[in-house]
Amino acid sequence: FAIVRDDNQDVFGIFTGQYTPVQNLESVRWFDELVGAGEAIIHTVGTLFGGRKIWLLGKLNGSYKLDNGEALESYILLSNSHDGSLAFQMCLTPVRVVCSNTLAVANSAAVSKFKAKHTRGVTAKVSQARTLLGLNDAYMQRFMEDCNRIADEAWSQTQMKGMVYDLFDLDSEKSLADQKGSRGVAAGKAL
Repeated sequence: FAIVRDDNQDVFGIFTGQYTPVQNLESVRWFDELVGAGEAIIHTVGTLFGGRKIWLLGKLNGSYKLDNGEALESYILLSNSHDGSLAFQMCLTPVRVVCSNTLAVANSAAVSKFKAKHTRGVTAKVSQARTLLGLNDAYMQRFMEDCNRIADEAWSQTQMKGMVYDLFDLDSEKSLADQKGSRGVAAGKAL
């Protein structure tokens, strides 16, 4: 079966009869049911790659302060794809998703995550995802402890460069400026 976008007939993917698409409106309703009790407000909604991927980002109530006075926000992220590249999923994240890169970072770094394959009954699992909200405070406290610990440590230039390469999964054999998707030599000179 082909998953086809109604308005322009773009084919997003070919799937077996087991695949059950989750429509965008259904995702919004599901998200609203999950956080509709005032635990979050919808912050950002986006689509990528011609509608192949979507996300909804809800800002959770409360903010968290680091030892240096910086404030961190806490979000709950719903992401889904219509091309088979993502499961229907939700996660807690301190990352404010605004583009493909921040979506990838938020999904890959998430500790508490709900995932469901695109099969029958995928949206009936709202109660399982609801447990994420109960984990938010513990998740953010642990995240803040890690941020404070990292901020207190002195980092050498070599350690910083290593962290950047690890964080962005870069090729250690290439300079920063020569990485795929690099925005130019200035990034390579910074480290």
